[in-house]
Amino acid sequence: MKPITLRSLTLLLFVVCQSVYGQFTPVEQITYFTSRVQMPIKIDVEQNKNEFIFYGTNNSFLPYRVEIEFKQLLNLEPAMNSHKAVLQPGRTRLFALRIRQENSASNFRYDFRYRMGNPSETPDLEFPYLVPLAKNKKVSVNSVTSIATIAPVLFNIAAGDTIFAMRKGRVTAAPESSSGTDRLTKASLEVYHADGSLASYYALDLRGLVKEGTMVYPGQPIGIVEAESVLRVLVFKFTENEQVRPISVKYVADGSSLIPAGNIDQIVSIRPAEVITKELTRSEIKKFQKDILY
Repeated sequence: MKPITLRSLTLLLFVVCQSVYGQFTPVEQITYFTSRVQMPIKIDVEQNKNEFIFYGTNNSFLPYRVEIEFKQLLNLEPAMNSHKAVLQPGRTRLFALRIRQENSASNFRYDFRYRMGNPSETPDLEFPYLVPLAKNKKVSVNSVTSIATIAPVLFNIAAGDTIFAMRKGRVTAAPESSSGTDRLTKASLEVYHADGSLASYYALDLRGLVKEGTMVYPGQPIGIVEAESVLRVLVFKFTENEQVRPISVKYVADGSSLIPAGNIDQIVSIRPAEVITKELTRSEIKKFQKDILY
């Protein structure tokens, strides 16, 4: 197998520098992750009697697209030139090749390539996001001058404030994690949602309360800010060309009302049960009703 060469990834990353008073510079576009998983994808093959079973292992907490291209298939079926799949974290059975004639020689040779993200997923722009602050807290946000179409939401927060998950998702990066994690921003807390969107929570002195790879739920405490600061929140989606771009999301307020991110100053943070349970499984809903979800 030829060695894998990662194609350059171009990602929109919103880097915000702040002082202890919450002052920010304009949003900038850069072309690299602050850290990456080394060799995130592995393909291995196991033989079981007259079958060769292909497995893919994703060592990242983000999905990857993988394509296996066959250079040779001898005495094997089904005939194929290539196989494409989206690998979630962990090991996944991809497919099997069967030996056609047991008394004849069989062989295969292949290469594979991969890309981060699954752009075929379409984030729900009408999904109700919870405000990432404590329940019943009045929201105070800063305005920011941005060169981008969509600016981050900048929540004013005090020392000791808890940060809460806006929706259900898998933690892909924690503030304290070392290098070797696929992440957009250094020292941020990042959560990947089921619709393919990726939320980034960033503040100075943000201490994570959750581990990478774990599932978090709407309204769950995920971090504590240990100094007066500003919480910067952005939600992204992956594009076809291995890029991410920010998307505009809406926050729930006053029962069922949805407020665009740019208009949430002075609303009150609420926790409607119908919003919290929107993405939960039946077993998770039962745990939520018993107050044992997390």
